[in-house]
Parts: sequence; C-alpha cells; structure tokens
Amino acid sequence: MRLQVRILCLITALAGLAEANGQGVPIGYWRDHLPYNQCIYVTETSTQIICATSHSLFAYNKADYTIERISKINGLSDLGISHIDYHAPLQTLVVAYANTKIDLITPKGIFNMGDIWRKTIPGNKVINRVVIIGKRAYLACGFGIVVLDIEKREIADTWYIGPGGTALNVNDIALSLPDSTIYAATDNGLYKASFSSSNLANFAQWNRENLIPNTGQPFSEVETIGNFLIANRRGAANNDDALFLFTGNNWAPWQSSETQKVTRVRASRNKLLVTRLNKISVYSSNLTLSETIQTYRFGNPSPNDALYSSDGILYIADVQSGLVKYVSSSQAESIQPGGPPITSVYSMASAGNNVYTVPGGRNSSWVNLFQNAMVNGFVDNKWVSYNQWNTSGFGGVQDVLCLAVDPADNQRLMAGSWGMGILEINKGLVTKRYDHTNSTLQSSIFLQGWVCIGGLAFDEKRNLWATNSSAPNLLSVMKPDGSWRSFSLNPVASGIDFGGLLIDQSGQKWCLVRNHGLVVFNDNNTIDNVADDKVKRLSGAVGNGALPGSLILCLAVDLDGQLWMGTNEGVAVIRSPENVFSTSNFDAYKPIVVEGGHAQYLLKEETVTAIAVDGANRKWFGTDRAGVFLMTPDGTKQILNFNEENSPILSNTITSITIDKKGEVFFGTSKGVISYRAEATFAQPEQNDVLVYPNPVRPGYMGAIAIKGLWRDSEVRITDIGGNLVYKTRAFGGQAVWNGTNHDGRRASSGVYLVFASDQQGTKTLVAKILFMQ
Repeated sequence: MRLQVRILCLITALAGLAEANGQGVPIGYWRDHLPYNQCIYVTETSTQIICATSHSLFAYNKADYTIERISKINGLSDLGISHIDYHAPLQTLVVAYANTKIDLITPKGIFNMGDIWRKTIPGNKVINRVVIIGKRAYLACGFGIVVLDIEKREIADTWYIGPGGTALNVNDIALSLPDSTIYAATDNGLYKASFSSSNLANFAQWNRENLIPNTGQPFSEVETIGNFLIANRRGAANNDDALFLFTGNNWAPWQSSETQKVTRVRASRNKLLVTRLNKISVYSSNLTLSETIQTYRFGNPSPNDALYSSDGILYIADVQSGLVKYVSSSQAESIQPGGPPITSVYSMASAGNNVYTVPGGRNSSWVNLFQNAMVNGFVDNKWVSYNQWNTSGFGGVQDVLCLAVDPADNQRLMAGSWGMGILEINKGLVTKRYDHTNSTLQSSIFLQGWVCIGGLAFDEKRNLWATNSSAPNLLSVMKPDGSWRSFSLNPVASGIDFGGLLIDQSGQKWCLVRNHGLVVFNDNNTIDNVADDKVKRLSGAVGNGALPGSLILCLAVDLDGQLWMGTNEGVAVIRSPENVFSTSNFDAYKPIVVEGGHAQYLLKEETVTAIAVDGANRKWFGTDRAGVFLMTPDGTKQILNFNEENSPILSNTITSITIDKKGEVFFGTSKGVISYRAEATFAQPEQNDVLVYPNPVRPGYMGAIAIKGLWRDSEVRITDIGGNLVYKTRAFGGQAVWNGTNHDGRRASSGVYLVFASDQQGTKTLVAKILFMQ
C-alpha cells in the first residue's frame, strides 16, 4: 500500500495548499463528495484499516489516525464495490466490483482488470465475495467461482459448479483445513469439493452437502475457525436466517434462538464474529459467546462486517455510522471522511462558496417518489445534512426537489417539496413551512392539501418566486417582509404541471411546462399592481419561440443576458429574451458546431439535463448519457468533455450542475456528487486586491498558478523584475491562469515576477507580485 499512500499524500498536499488560501482543490483537480458513512466491508494492512463503501474506499492509519480517500479520482476503475480483501505477503488489496471489474492496489500502483467484465458469461455476472487462499483470490460470483492469481495478475480458472456445469450464484467460499475441503455457499445449497482435486473446473468434482438441514435452500455465508465449520441459511425475511455448525461428522443448528438476518460470519484473530442487522456477536475459538454488541456510545449498530486488528481493537463496517472503532460501548468512535449521507441528487444551488443539494421526489412522469425530505450542504468545505433525524420540522415532509438560496444570506435556504409546500431553513433550523394554509400557495386541482412546488428563485430584490404546479394560480411570490401574492396566468395556463423557474436579467419569470413549452411572466417590477402584468406561452411554432424538441428540461441565463435551454434535442438559445413581449424576434436558434469539416447542431443527439454558466461566460452542459460538455461562450467550440471513460466523473447521467464563487464546478450525477476546479471565476464589478496562489511557488510545484480577483476577461501581463514580458494571457472571467513558463515553454527562473492586469477598456489596472522558487 506504500505507493497508494504516496499518491494520496501528494493529492492531500496539493489540496491543503489550495485550502490554506481558501481555494479548495487546485485548478484542474477533482474531488469526490460521496457518502462515507455507508461502510460495507473492512480489511487490514500492516499500518491501515481499509474500509469499503459501495462507492469508494478510505484508509485509516492506526498510528497517526489520519484518513485517506481512495476513489475514481486517484485510481479506482469504477463505483459499485462489492467486496475487498488484503493479501499481506504480496501487499495487494483486491477490490471487486459488482459489475465484475477488479482493481489490485499494490506498492507498484493500481492495476485495473476487466477480464470478466469484458467476457460474455451465462448467468448473473456479479462478484459477491473475495476470499484469499494462498496466492490466489477466489471470487464468489453470480455464475460460479473465478480463480485470480494475485501475483501474476491474471485469471487462472473459472468453475461452473452447478448441476451439469450450469451457472450457479455463489455467495461465499471457505476452505476447511482439517480435510482440505472447499465449500461454496450458493443459492441452491452448500456445495463442496476436494481442494486437492486437479480439475475443480469439472462440475462433477462438486457435490451438494446433503447432510445439512434445508439442503437446497440459499446459503449466504460459510466460514471455518479451527476445526469448526459454520454456514448460514438465508431466510426469506430479515428474521428467518439460521446458522448451522459442522463438527466433522454432523451438521446441527447452532445458536437457533437467533434468527435475525446475518450480514457476515467471519473468523478474525482466533475469534468468530457474527454480524447481524443491529448487533455483533463475538465468540471465542471454542465458540463460546464472549460479547454481544448492541449499542455504541453514539447510537445503535447497523453492522455489515467486522474484524479484530493486530492491536486487538474491533473495527466495524457500519452501514450508517461509517468505520466504528470499538473498545467498549462507552469507547466507540465513528471514523469517516466528510461527505453527504446519500448519493441521490436531483438539483443543486450555490451561494458564495456554499453548495446545497436535494435528493428529489418526482420521476420522469412527474409522479411522487415519497422520499424523506433532506437538504445536504457543502458549507465551509464540510458536509452537513438537515433531515428528519437531526432537524425539527423535517418530520413527515417528503420529496424535496428544488432549492433557492437567499442572495443576502447563504445559510438561509428555501426548499420546495412536490406535495408539501416550502421549507424555510435558516442556519440549519426549519423556521417555517409554507403551504395553502399560511400563504398564497394553493392545493393541486387534483388533490386538496397537496401543494407541489416545481421551482424556486430569488430575484434581485430578495423576493422569493415559486411555481405552484397544478394549482389554479401557478405562480406565487413571498416578499422580504413575509407577505405573499399569487398570480393567475389565465388564459395562458392554469392547473397544469409546472416545473423549474428562472428569472432573467429583465426580471421576467420563465417557467418550464411539463408537456413542452415555456410560460413567461412579467410583473413589470410592480408585484402589487396586476394591471400591468404580462404572460405568454411559447411553443415550437416559428414566431412564438420556435422551441426545439418535445421536452425542455433546463434553463440558464448567461452573462450577456441570453437565455439557454436544454432539450431532448440538444441546445437552443433565445438571444434577446427581453423581446418576448414585443414585436421583435425572440425565436430560439440552435448553435452550430463544426467538427471534422461537418456542421451540426450543438448536442443535437443528446438530451441536455443541466446547464451552468461560469465566470468566463462558458457553458457547461450536462446530458443524460454522455456526461458533461464545456463549450465556448457562443457554444460553437468544445473545450472539454468529461465522461466515465476519460475522467473520474461518477456517471454519464447528469442531473444538475452548479458553480461556486471560487470556480469549482459541482456535478450532480445519478451516482452522487463530484466537483472539478476549473480556470474561471466570477468577476466582481469593483476590485481591491488580487490573490495569487500558490504564492510563493515552491520548488517542484508544476501545477497551475491562479491570479484571482480580476475584472471580467482582464488582460494580464507577467514580467520579471526588470520589466521584461514573460507571459501574456486573458482572464477566464475573474481569474487568469499561468503555468509557470514563458511563451516559448521554458520554465521561469527563481525570482520575483510582477502581474499587471487591466480591464477590457484599459482604464483600470491592478498589480501583484509572485515569488517563484525553483
């Protein structure tokens, strides 16, 4: 594991350097935002406890108590970890994925193996368990057993052990040393064969154990300790499991009074650990019960695996509390890197450097999912969660799917529920809930008391606007003084499904309609005077929007005031949304991209699910199957494409994108949140100080040097102390990037360098210094 530690330390050092300057991760780097509380398996190296979640790993150093993340960002090939085990003599961690990919983490690096994944195999292609015997890892798979030679890093054999050589789901494997018999716990009973057989790929070598009761039923666990063999018969319900003990002659029920579902049976340091849904039983080598763990100091157990470390401490992989270091019920510690509690993310919102997410609560047919309400926030570089278990006011609320952050207070949030109105959250406390009883929000015409909020947005005066789906009045506003008003959009729209909401630079409200189209509302900045209100519904007709496709899924306004929309047929733009109520043209057009001499509409083959505009007016597009695209401000040239194959992004299915103040781009995906530090930041109209980081630039640093705090698209010149030009560039929004070389590609020498920045008109200038150390 030494190389892995070096890789992680390098990343940690770079991130720490940036965070010391309040900048998060360095430019061009990724960081994951995955749940680390949901631990499933645990193993041990000489110095670390390695804990697996289904999404990634983390390593806990037993000596200095530090924690290191191991994910797609620094070498893992995928998500969906199904099991791990460590081979101490070869210093190799075997990481198995449910999709049958395998990673071997060694002192020489991380080796990704896709042999099984690439092969067409009959049966359920999944890895359930990794069991190391000798120099080989025996993989309990959904179709049989695969033998992996760890030292050679190759598949040595595949065994189909079902009747007639058919595929059979194998859940666990154990080797009984007294009689050299290998056992396989399968969905069709407990199978066994002589481990000394020269051809275990021959199904005829395998026989089902007929002496065990319930012989043909599913068995989930098999384990040996000393001369004892223990197997678990999986019941149909969570309270119907049964353990059986083989002493060399007969099988008999063992611990028959215990029927709760078993999550793991494991021998560890001459003890037997049986983990169940909410407790852990510890047995001595002669199977005498020595301890039952039913509570932690901080809560109740939900264990999935456990082991005793070399120093005698019990470590528990808990699916709610992370890695639990257990000495006694009063000395139990939850260990985990920070992260949100779940991967689900439907939409996100950012304010300053804070980012908030909600899990959603509506499917593609606009039907409720009935998920417990939750708001997760990345606040001051730490994840917090507000939910029914820790926050009063969340109880009974479901299906939160939209967010708005108060522009004057980035800890005051408004969260919209698909059925239960709006929650107001201030500094982590629910201060109020608004629905049809205490606001102008109305019940759905289909169900009394059901208040569906499809979108929320604050305008520049801190008025909160909300789309009130399927209500008679589809739009409501809460003013800063707490008073409410609703608006009839008749004859354009009433009682229909209304979704997301965007407010453009003219103060017009753009509302997504489920069955294609947009409704635009303009109150002419006179909320209380309805006489001058205007409303229009745009469609696919030329002269009335010319909206493409059959679905509009997302909206964004860029820095020039243009309205960008994502559809099921790519991207469309309304250049002058302020013309929508005039006689001037406001039809949408599709940007054209020229690639390889061929012109095509921007992302015409993709369903665009999310749009974000960065500080350089570049467009980030999220899609439902092709990942993320970064385009030039006019959308005609591709800058980047992040997908599962070429980047650490968690999934090609993007649900939302948001960008914080320092330019970190957060991607909500179908498998969780991940972020990427881009070059652009948002410029401020008035500048006082320029921030350069890292500064000084220390020997060995080869990353980007960022110059932040500039006017939008400033011209930047870098000179030596004698005034000789070294480098010239233009800012991305409010930030310029220098790679530490001159225009000829030569590395800058040690010394002091001056940064001169001027606005686009050349009327304002800023100066900064960089100390370069080589």
